[in-house]
Amino acid sequence: MRKVCSTGLFILFSVMASSQQADMGILKAKALMDQKEYVAALENLQHTNKKGLQFYLISGDCYYQQRNFDKAIQSYLAADSIQKDAASFELARCYAQNNDSRMAISWLQQHLALAHKKTELEIITDTAFTGMSESNEWNTLWKKSWYTDQEVTKNALAASIEKGMAADALNDLDKLKDNFYPKYEYFALLSKAYAKQNMIEPAISSINEAIKLNGRSNEYFAMRSDLLMKTGKFTGSLDDMSMAIHLNPNIPAYYIKRAEIARLAGNYTLAETDLKLYQELNPESTNLYEQWGLLENKRGNYLNALDYYDKLIEKDQAKPQYFIERGINALSANQVDKADEDFGMALDLDPTIKDAYLQKGNASMILQDTQDACYNWDKARKLGSKEAANLIYQHCKE
Repeated sequence: MRKVCSTGLFILFSVMASSQQADMGILKAKALMDQKEYVAALENLQHTNKKGLQFYLISGDCYYQQRNFDKAIQSYLAADSIQKDAASFELARCYAQNNDSRMAISWLQQHLALAHKKTELEIITDTAFTGMSESNEWNTLWKKSWYTDQEVTKNALAASIEKGMAADALNDLDKLKDNFYPKYEYFALLSKAYAKQNMIEPAISSINEAIKLNGRSNEYFAMRSDLLMKTGKFTGSLDDMSMAIHLNPNIPAYYIKRAEIARLAGNYTLAETDLKLYQELNPESTNLYEQWGLLENKRGNYLNALDYYDKLIEKDQAKPQYFIERGINALSANQVDKADEDFGMALDLDPTIKDAYLQKGNASMILQDTQDACYNWDKARKLGSKEAANLIYQHCKE
């Protein structure tokens, strides 16, 4: 079990006190970008508190996606004037798209000289550089070794983990443990590899070490939050997701995730606050509807929950879990026929879900159809439901 010492708490509250505040203009613009609504994203940027680095980077991204490369270059150059090389790779792409290979190579050289840069694979497969890939300038650029041996190894390991070859990555990481720097990156990769293998406790231990060495990474806290959530340690998970938000408050996905964790931790007030915020960012999100439904269920507002599930299923009728969740709410609201129908719909989509059989059995029992209840509970029992086995023992004759 993860323990937080007094020093850890001091660091936690110090970081929270000095953290940035979320900028709704930036948040909304990022959410709209995820939805490919680039014109609307640019409009929302006008509501930011100030035209800082994020403003110009997002503006550049929006213009780039609209293929307005001249305006994208203006935005990225403004970002670069605030933080040197903040947009070096993006500028290289823009100039490449504008067929200015000299400037594209110049900015790409600046990017490749950075400690943190795109991998070679990411660069050479980027479609922005397709027209340059056969040129002499391009070939000359890649004659230089831009990556150290350790960078090549690190990038290869990250790719292996992402592709599902985590077991091989773990073996390689074990061999490199004494000669891999910075150490926090080693432990973060180790945690990701363990997580891919569903080895959650070693994954938590590894990310703990990464956080000890680099306590300013929102990514690491988000990783640990997810791992703790999987083990049912919702309070710790909520603390970590809150820390991730304090370190970087301008990531829309963090808020819907924290709402889910807060609900599981029993903090319904925070869950509602985050859902309302996320609703401003992405009001048509299926995940938003589901999280509202789950929260209203927990608060006993079953009819409200049903309204959200109706909207959810109207948008996506392919996921059996949505029908199961709506059916459970319908049972709680004494709409037993509707619940029975929903569980049946879930089984039509996937006849191997033990929960759907269990709940359909429960609905049948309320409808006083013992035979159908026992039939469905038996199906659930055969799929591994202990609850169904107990119900059969109590209500069904051999």
